Amino acid sequence: MEGGATNIERNDSEQWKALKRGDKNALSVLFNNYYQFLFNYGYQMIQDRDLVKDAIQELFYSIWSRRERLGDVVYVKSYLLMSLRRQLLLLKQLEKSSDVDSYSDEEAEMFVFEEEQFMDNEEISSILKQQLISTINQLTTKQRELVFLRFYQELSYKQIAELLSINEQSVKNNMQRIIKKMREWITFQDGEYQVDNLLFALFVYYKRK
Repeated sequence: MEGGATNIERNDSEQWKALKRGDKNALSVLFNNYYQFLFNYGYQMIQDRDLVKDAIQELFYSIWSRRERLGDVVYVKSYLLMSLRRQLLLLKQLEKSSDVDSYSDEEAEMFVFEEEQFMDNEEISSILKQQLISTINQLTTKQRELVFLRFYQELSYKQIAELLSINEQSVKNNMQRIIKKMREWITFQDGEYQVDNLLFALFVYYKRK
């Protein structure tokens, strides 16, 4: 996760360059590859399916219409997530200041998870799954978003920092605090676990909307 660009990221970057040259197929490939990730992220922010779907369509229309003026992008997935995030914040006028990357207390319901959103799996017992989800929901909105970006979207610290327009070290520090807090809150009845590994295992079974 924290090394150089992966094969998928390099392929995405090539697709991005192709769409800049006017290749509509490249645009379709990126749309199909990332629509579900974008929708699940957007729906955690705004519980309005139609609005999120429209925002994704508008995002890709905007990318295509501006293709000749776009710069090269290494991490296409995080770029798309960042663009959708800002678009949704603007559409719903969630920002209460000039900083569109900030949340107010009114967004406390964002990135709240329910057990029904996660399929059962053999790696995590039902009791442990309940504890994990309950503990995540006790975090702040910003911390829950970090958890979702790291363990469901599987973004690196650097990508998360770019997406949220914050310092990479700040992301690392916040994630360390989150893991420490979760370890303090969770009762491990079946032995010791690495919390980060549990979270990766949990979000593998996050249901598509």
